[in-house]
Amino acid sequence: LVNAEVLLTRAKVKDGQIMLTNGARYRLLVIPQDIASMTPRLATKVRELVEAGMAVLGPKPGHPMTLTGKADGDAGFHAAVDAVWGDGKTVRKVGAGRVFPGGTVGDALAALRVEPDADCRTASRDGQVVWLHRKLAGSDLYFIANRQRRAERVTCAFRVGSAAPSLWDAETGSVTRPVLYRTARDSTEVTFDLS
Repeated sequence: LVNAEVLLTRAKVKDGQIMLTNGARYRLLVIPQDIASMTPRLATKVRELVEAGMAVLGPKPGHPMTLTGKADGDAGFHAAVDAVWGDGKTVRKVGAGRVFPGGTVGDALAALRVEPDADCRTASRDGQVVWLHRKLAGSDLYFIANRQRRAERVTCAFRVGSAAPSLWDAETGSVTRPVLYRTARDSTEVTFDLS
């Protein structure tokens, strides 16, 4: 989740990824479906990022948010959103980027041929886990959190290639190495318990 200021001042595009100055990288900018407007400055920045290779999912904004330079701001806003979204109804390529005016995040990522970074499944049908990935020097760190108020057995496949996993307990600081895990050229799969 980023705000307009982050996009305006800390975002650039490299190799089809949105890069922030803190090192975070994203393959898709998702604009919420209920956003009907944006500032002319942000619309211009979105156009710049899309032309540089960013993919964006979200509806075409209908009107500008501006109080100063109304006529110039309106014209700049409409030029930018028309260049990015066109008629606002069809998927399109703009510069090196892609624009998805509707659909799901999963559909957009599939169209971009982006494989899931992690796939975590719980043993119980209604289990819920969330994860966050950080790339470290020479390794990868995944923080996996249980969203239920009960213990869960979780099996996660991480897109990190043939790696030997370590399990770190955030509450105690203890580190264990699972005896059983599966590796392949593109992924490492491990099963563990979360409380």
